[in-house]
Amino acid sequence: MYLTREEERILDGERGEAARRAMELLVKLGDAYDAERMIEVSSCHLVSCVYNVVYDSGLDIAETFLKLGARFAVPTTLCTASVPLERTSDFGFPDEWVEKQLKLCTLYRAMGGLDNWTCIPYWNVNAPRYGEHIAWGESNCVSYANSVVGARTNRYSSYVELCAAITGRIPMIELHIPENRRGTILVKLKGLDASMMTAKDYGALGYAIGQLSAGGIPVVDGLPQAVSKKMLRIMGAAAASSGSVALYHIVGVTPEARSLEEAFGWDKPDDTVEVGLDELRRAYLELSTVEDGEVDLVFIGCPHYSIDQIGLIADMLRSRRIHRNVELWLATDNVTYILACRMGYAEILEKAGVKIMVGSCAMNAPTYTRGFKTMVTDSAKTAHYAPMQAKTDVFYGSLEECIEIAVEGRVKT
Repeated sequence: MYLTREEERILDGERGEAARRAMELLVKLGDAYDAERMIEVSSCHLVSCVYNVVYDSGLDIAETFLKLGARFAVPTTLCTASVPLERTSDFGFPDEWVEKQLKLCTLYRAMGGLDNWTCIPYWNVNAPRYGEHIAWGESNCVSYANSVVGARTNRYSSYVELCAAITGRIPMIELHIPENRRGTILVKLKGLDASMMTAKDYGALGYAIGQLSAGGIPVVDGLPQAVSKKMLRIMGAAAASSGSVALYHIVGVTPEARSLEEAFGWDKPDDTVEVGLDELRRAYLELSTVEDGEVDLVFIGCPHYSIDQIGLIADMLRSRRIHRNVELWLATDNVTYILACRMGYAEILEKAGVKIMVGSCAMNAPTYTRGFKTMVTDSAKTAHYAPMQAKTDVFYGSLEECIEIAVEGRVKT
């Protein structure tokens, strides 16, 4: 693999031992993929900082890099922590787990990580541009950056994105290469009135698309040009969960699919599938393990909620109270939480009994240690992972259903 003079200097240790080790790993990665060269990245987003992703070995690696003088060479955001970063004790997580995650937070801040702790960095502090090369981890933000923005990244695992942040480089492989970004599977929407679809519907649609894509790059034909970024965020997160979709195209909507022909690189699709009411109904059934009964946890905010969503929930819960047998967790990032406090939303929510998971997420936290039986969520991504991650039954509903269930204390269908 060709290296520039600057990259050779990094590999020779002239930029410090931490950068040398990081470059050494990246060169091995590039050689494994037969990469021709490295490329510079404009930003990184790390999952290496999340304790339930890296555990104790991740602490050792972070400590080692920091002792060797590691500093991030490009703007680098940090994914959702494994514990809330405000009012941590309110959530009842094990002290040892809390201590280790907070230690990781300290280590990554010291290396230069931006202290926002979110799965939606593209929404505020780390917004890439079309065509930029970036090195991001976390499935939903990789999907959004690639698909909606048109930036270039693979779904990087722990430590690869860390090494990219330290060196500002990544091998030019997979989705960094233009011809590898062409669509492979045509997804035709059949019998769906997209203008009437709700956020819940978009979650189910993404879940179905992910299942049908079989590791390919889906090209969706039939969604309106005016589809909102919020709906694309919801759909992409679900598709990334059920089918590891790191890139999708929507004809007439996303930047690399101005036409059906462009989306496929003026080639024919490898396969064509249809998604209609039957596929959405099947997704709804698969995303819920219960249809009625008592509930003890409602979780919303996956992907992290933005300020407009938090304001909507505050209006819905004004002068109301969460059921005494239910905990309602709302996840958002640090910056949005500050806005919610200044705008009075946080006070309304906390008076209603809501616990705000600042910089965290129920799927990254040790939720299973709390012994909850049934979780209700408005996130298809969470519904997919909850039985495994939180060890709960799950009901997938709309935001409105989630709020009513949190107040009533049970699912009624």
